[in-house]
Amino acid sequence: MNLNSMQLYQQMQDDIEKSAVNCTCEMLMIENCFTITMRYWNNIKQRLDCHLFSNETEEIDFFKNIKPLFIAAIEYYTLYYQAMLFKPSHDTAALTAYWMQQLKRVETFYNRHRDFYQYYTSGQTCNDNFYFIRRNNICDSTSQLFSDNKPSISYDHIAARIIGYQRYLAYVKDQLEILLRLNRNKLQRQFYEPVPLLKLNSGRFSLANRFIAAVL
Repeated sequence: MNLNSMQLYQQMQDDIEKSAVNCTCEMLMIENCFTITMRYWNNIKQRLDCHLFSNETEEIDFFKNIKPLFIAAIEYYTLYYQAMLFKPSHDTAALTAYWMQQLKRVETFYNRHRDFYQYYTSGQTCNDNFYFIRRNNICDSTSQLFSDNKPSISYDHIAARIIGYQRYLAYVKDQLEILLRLNRNKLQRQFYEPVPLLKLNSGRFSLANRFIAAVL
């Protein structure tokens, strides 16, 4: 199943790329890409419902490395759609404040799941047989995945959100960099305050401070 799933993932990526190239409306492109990701995930989910893994290694690989890729794509296009739906239209200051709030949103998620984030992104494996087996990853309802007000209820979904938020973070930084290039001096005076960055050993993320320090 794992090999077939990765082949389907590549097909999904190809379909997304074709949809993005052929669509001139950004919102419609996002909707089309979201539909594609849901279609492929539903395909995987149907296979998973009746699949018995041959061993624990295969099972861990699926819930750690494969399933999160599909759910992360759904997560990313959900975040992307929300961003386009609610962002201010043209005001530079309002847009910058909005994207800074989105940085804070990512930061809040990372801090909420800080221990697991560090485990997952550092490549650790010592707790894989707890985090990434079927009985501890029983939620397959995508309607429950994307609320910032509720913790994800299975570790594979937290892993998926980490991947989705990483991609969304790159998009948010791109939007901020565009705004900063357009009006760097004004934005420096308005948004940059010489507060010290949080110490690395505090264990907490401060994406807004780190981003501003990097680009200004």
